[in-house]
Amino acid sequence: MWSEKTPQARLWAWIFAAMTAPAAYFAGRGGYPLLSLAAVICLCLCWGVTALDVRPGKGTAWLQFIWLALAAGEMAKWLADCWPTAHGGPLIPLTVLVLAAVEGSRGADRAARAGSVLFWFLLGLYALVLFGGARDGKGENLAPDWALPPLGVVAIYLLPAVAGFLPRQKAAAAPLALAGIGGLGILASVITLAVLSPQVAAQEAVPFYTFSKGLSLFGVAERFEALVSAGLTMGFFCLLSLLCAAAGHLAETVHEGWGTGGSYGLAAMSALWLLLEIDLPGEILAGGCLLFWVLVPALTRSAKKLKKVAKNA
Repeated sequence: MWSEKTPQARLWAWIFAAMTAPAAYFAGRGGYPLLSLAAVICLCLCWGVTALDVRPGKGTAWLQFIWLALAAGEMAKWLADCWPTAHGGPLIPLTVLVLAAVEGSRGADRAARAGSVLFWFLLGLYALVLFGGARDGKGENLAPDWALPPLGVVAIYLLPAVAGFLPRQKAAAAPLALAGIGGLGILASVITLAVLSPQVAAQEAVPFYTFSKGLSLFGVAERFEALVSAGLTMGFFCLLSLLCAAAGHLAETVHEGWGTGGSYGLAAMSALWLLLEIDLPGEILAGGCLLFWVLVPALTRSAKKLKKVAKNA
């Protein structure tokens, strides 16, 4: 199952579903012009690095595995904020981590099947919420604000680069999927700020969740926050299953037959990081993702090319 190549459409539907939760989580944090710029640059880097189609060596795979575990543990913490009534307890993130490990331990192709099904539900949910919110937005709230978004934004928009660790039928990322991911994050941020105002959004732990509280649709349904929390949970499940599957494939690179253990190992390490309650600074999270998901594959590709040129000289 670890050698099965995932079809392009299924893989990127899964990754899109995985990106919905962190994109919504950071919506409304900081000014939307700089968030949009960061998203575009990072997604272009993802497209470039996946096109390289580089397979890491054993030593590199170990380092990337350890970083995946830290990143997964840090991102799992965000899920607790999406259920304010749980008062930030670890139970929900830990439960989702276990489920994601079970799904990811089956390999990327099988995990992508579940993710591609959730894609349609999440696409409908966010379309519904954003459509409902767009009518309540105020134009004066959208005056250009050049406030810096959290550096975690860089980490989340580099997540599609994790596809480079997975066997897939086509190397390069699907441009339409990357455009959709960026469009969703930017639109969610713009509408959240338009409804709440930058001043109110700056005071909220998850502005997108707060914005969903006052939504109504056709005068029938109100208070979407429970549905939004459920949607965020599904998105984080897809995200963590993606990271668990990637860890399994990296473990398989180190030693054939270690894939399943690698997925569960990542979940265990991430759970430990979560329970230790150590916060990874945004600068380190962003820098680590840039290093291990973009720069290391690019440098590995360059080194292989130089070695090939030297051999043929």
